[in-house]
Amino acid sequence: MLSIIIVDDEETIRLGLAKVIHEIVPFSTIAASCSDGEEALEWLEHCNGKVDVIVTDIRMPNMNGIELVEVVRTNYPHIRCILLSGFNDFEYARQGLRFGVKDYLLKPFDKDELKQLLTAINEDLVADKEELEHMRQGLYTQMLDGDPSAFGKYNYRQDDKFALIAAKFSHPDCWEPFMHTFHSNSYFEAALKREPYGIIVLRYPNTITSAHALANIKLAADAAVERLYKSGQGLALVGESELHSGPSSIHTAFVEARIACNYGLYGNGGYIVTSTRHVNCRKMKDSEVHGLMNRFAQACSSKDTDLSDEVIQHLFRVFKEHRASIEQMMACVDRLQYILGKEVLFSPATGLWSKELEKLGSLREMEASTTRLAHEALRIEVTDKASSKAAAVERVKRYVHENYHTPISMEDVAHVVHLNANYISQLFKQETGETFTEYVTRFRLNRAKYLLREHPELLTYEVGNLVGYPEQAYFNKLFKKEVGVTPNKYRNLNVQETLNKEQEI
Repeated sequence: MLSIIIVDDEETIRLGLAKVIHEIVPFSTIAASCSDGEEALEWLEHCNGKVDVIVTDIRMPNMNGIELVEVVRTNYPHIRCILLSGFNDFEYARQGLRFGVKDYLLKPFDKDELKQLLTAINEDLVADKEELEHMRQGLYTQMLDGDPSAFGKYNYRQDDKFALIAAKFSHPDCWEPFMHTFHSNSYFEAALKREPYGIIVLRYPNTITSAHALANIKLAADAAVERLYKSGQGLALVGESELHSGPSSIHTAFVEARIACNYGLYGNGGYIVTSTRHVNCRKMKDSEVHGLMNRFAQACSSKDTDLSDEVIQHLFRVFKEHRASIEQMMACVDRLQYILGKEVLFSPATGLWSKELEKLGSLREMEASTTRLAHEALRIEVTDKASSKAAAVERVKRYVHENYHTPISMEDVAHVVHLNANYISQLFKQETGETFTEYVTRFRLNRAKYLLREHPELLTYEVGNLVGYPEQAYFNKLFKKEVGVTPNKYRNLNVQETLNKEQEI
């Protein structure tokens, strides 16, 4: 819907214009009707500038149309302005040109002309919407990361205030209905996915008080979570940030919202809305954690699952007692995984556990998952090593066969097969007799030879691209080193060999 504000000091004109717009432009809505520029600016401040078009008279008391357009261009550059001008308003209209006004209606206005003008504006907005939304998503993603280059691209008021909501869900399908609940909030600015979180950005005018804004956030978050809960669609953990000034504060708000969201882990999951004001994390004692890590190393070395269970249970009790932050918990879990990698051959790549745990909704789930993952690694080590080794190597080969045309590293493969990179590298050489790099090179070049033989329409640089070597010079050099001739020579030799066979026949 095209959202329009009408500004004119004569009520009859405002009412008449609103009636005509309703009749001829059904895809529009009159958001406000104001008697002068000052009243219009007050309304824009109230609605956070969420309007598409202002139709304004030029001659008005207090603040005329030209003065209004000047302020709108500075503070709300996305709004299109239409000036209603009379025959004697030429000088005013010329001033409007200086402020980028391209749309005029001469009073008394023609209905068809008004319809044509609003239709054209609406088409422009629809055409730009997807591109603008893509740019907005990119901008806010940069600001979440604290990228300074993003702040200069922000085209609203630099003294705007922001608050963020971070949410994690029991089911991926919860995000869409949760997000749509906020669309009706007049302060809603953007919705972003930053796994495992859904992020809602709320933008407020600088005149709003913290109490008002935080009450709005709490009300909106409660409504969104309750909607999920009552509909049976799923459960959510929701964390709110404090209210911050300026776009440069969005990264800080993001960190606060994530901390608040993960503080909900100390419940049983579900209907939890909390803010950083209620978070009370205490630093864990290094000596206590260090002792647990030593005991876990003993459990791994002796393949003692009972001892590993005991250590993990103790560690999660420490988390609960100290109300540890998600960052502290993930660091400890990564340490467990690192120890496992040193003591056990079949251990997952470091960092995989903590990434999985961050997606979970309660401390109880995290403890159960960590225990299960440790059991799996220790069990694989104790039983059926030979078949597990062969299966791991086959998974690596299959990954190469499916992805040879893209850049491949041992770290990529380690994540896919859930094994330590150093271990899988050693295992691959032990089982196949060649290094991982040698295998990838051999497979790619065999594929290149096939393409050179069977597809004469492909240029050599195209063949290189198709087998994972986009740099032609490197492809040619490597091919000659391994095959003995350049790709072109190889193709020509095979063409000649084919011709000779045909002549013999």
